[in-house]
Amino acid sequence: MPSRIKVICLLVCTIEVFGGVSLSQPVQAATLEVTGVDGVDGVNGSGGTAGGDANADMPLNNDNTNFVKATGGSGGWAGDRNGGISYSNGVTNVVGDSGRGGSAYVSADSVVLSGTATSSALANGGSGGVAAGTGHVAGSGGDATALIKGAAGGNGQFFGIGARAKGGYGGTSMLGIAGDGGNATASAVGNFIGFNVGTVTSEAIGGIGGSAYGAGQRGANGGVASLGVTRGVIGNGELRVSASIVGGTGGSGYYGAGGGRGADAELVNAATGASGRTLSLSQFAMAGHGGYSESGVAGNGGNAVSSLSIVGASYGETQVSGTGTAFAGGGGTTDSGVAGRAGGAFATVHAESQANGSSANAIADAISPRLRTADAGVAESNAYARSRGIGSAQASAYAGGASGYARATSTASHSVALLPSQRVDTVVTANATSVLGKNTADAQVRTQRVGSETIAAFSNVSYKGLPDLAGGSNGIESFSYAYGSLGASATDDLIRGHSAVESAFEANSAVSLMGFGILGANYSEFAIGGRRYSQDAQFHYSFIQPTDIVIGLLDFTGYDDTSAMALDFQVTSGNGTLYSASFASFAEAQMFFSNNALNLGMFQNDVDLTVSFDLTADRQQGAAFSYMLAFGDSVLAPVPEPSMVLMFLSGLGLIGLHFRARKNGKFAGG
Repeated sequence: MPSRIKVICLLVCTIEVFGGVSLSQPVQAATLEVTGVDGVDGVNGSGGTAGGDANADMPLNNDNTNFVKATGGSGGWAGDRNGGISYSNGVTNVVGDSGRGGSAYVSADSVVLSGTATSSALANGGSGGVAAGTGHVAGSGGDATALIKGAAGGNGQFFGIGARAKGGYGGTSMLGIAGDGGNATASAVGNFIGFNVGTVTSEAIGGIGGSAYGAGQRGANGGVASLGVTRGVIGNGELRVSASIVGGTGGSGYYGAGGGRGADAELVNAATGASGRTLSLSQFAMAGHGGYSESGVAGNGGNAVSSLSIVGASYGETQVSGTGTAFAGGGGTTDSGVAGRAGGAFATVHAESQANGSSANAIADAISPRLRTADAGVAESNAYARSRGIGSAQASAYAGGASGYARATSTASHSVALLPSQRVDTVVTANATSVLGKNTADAQVRTQRVGSETIAAFSNVSYKGLPDLAGGSNGIESFSYAYGSLGASATDDLIRGHSAVESAFEANSAVSLMGFGILGANYSEFAIGGRRYSQDAQFHYSFIQPTDIVIGLLDFTGYDDTSAMALDFQVTSGNGTLYSASFASFAEAQMFFSNNALNLGMFQNDVDLTVSFDLTADRQQGAAFSYMLAFGDSVLAPVPEPSMVLMFLSGLGLIGLHFRARKNGKFAGG
């Protein structure tokens, strides 16, 4: 099949070529574009022909701007596309197969000597043609492949390379078999030694499946998106590497036909790189949505997985950042048939920096959406960051629909000597979970969004404040934020105005802040019936000498102070419970969690503490509190064993807490 090929040279020359399928010649080209010729439409019974393939190979050059593009031709229809193909009363006006979309392939390679440079490769598969008649097959979308390489041959400011491939749309079929969406593959590799900033981007998008008409048929599957090597290397500069895939959406179904399945999307360490200073890696995996069905069974959404591990060691990176997003495909919607189900979303990011004074940041997001009438999925995210300076991790998860599960976990760790005789190896983990059970009796929308964030650091860092829930929900059903070793100024800010916490230690004793956190939950505005929201934070420390650990309960916020409220609070160490309490009203909880302090006991060596908070509700209620953990010589008696708590219940059902106030107690930061 012929291809139309246009080359724009540096001398602004234009060449039109017919009959060839590729072009590769040693010109110092800036732009190369190749387009496959469209397939020929058929006449009644003969069917259409395939679209032309397009191959574009950019020669190796030293130009600072390169662009190469290939577009496959569209497949021919079963009949004249200008006249249209109709379907009425179970009969089509023509019959025949249709042609597949043409494939597209591009490649480029450049060596840049100086200045600012960009190099891009773009491949688009052609669309499949439309088929008609019982048993006739529609053409699939054309596959697309984009490959690009870039290297620095000198010193410069910025060098960015990118590859993007998009599969063609599958062809529609009237009473026959619809065409699958085209597959897509992209790869980008850059070596930017000598440049200040380098970026590498790979993106692949699967084609949408073709639509189907008629009972017994279904929309075709979405095309698969995948990546080849996506990697960058830079010297003493900043490197950003991004890997992205989007699975194709399933085809739609009409007149009794079902919807096609959305393609899965999976990235496992697809983005890689090395830098002597700053390294940022990101992954985005989005699965295809299930296909719509007018009155049949809609397609299911695809599953999405994004797993990224980045350990800064190759070039001694001082700043390491990893971001991973998994976006599940939504279930296909329907007007009067059966809706599809959303896929699951699973995101994991592990970021680690081994250089002294370095920073590591990990962000993981998982989303399983609800599309109108479609059911829910599962969303889980896990972020882990470790460094010898500042480690921060943030995870969020969202699941929507009539049933769903969302969980977010973030962990940050670092090692620091807080006092000459005591070394603290801090590991902070925050968990937030929201679960909605299946309720077949009602079809109202119910969503759950959860979030967690952790920071472990040598020095002062920013942290979230307690949200104000007095006016209602902050839009997150379950949240946990935890921070370790925030520093002296943060300590002073936290304890200011909390006399019971400030006076919990002996006067003039050396006291250090171990961590700070916020736990909270809101009953979803769309939920029906009883729901339980769980959140916790885990802290791991290692102490050389025995020391008291005190939890200071700082502030409390919430709403619905007139109805019964079920709140559970617990502090555990390993498998043992240090303290637990339950509250049946807003007033009880507010009194306990506001300006209060508990001596959890004396600890040495490895210590694992977990602070937990649960809300059980069947109405619009919400509650959250802030707390801090500190160690030193406390004037408070250790809390009683859980079995002894009942001996102290009185009044509102709270434990009587007695404090010996020492106004001159002083905290030392980390």
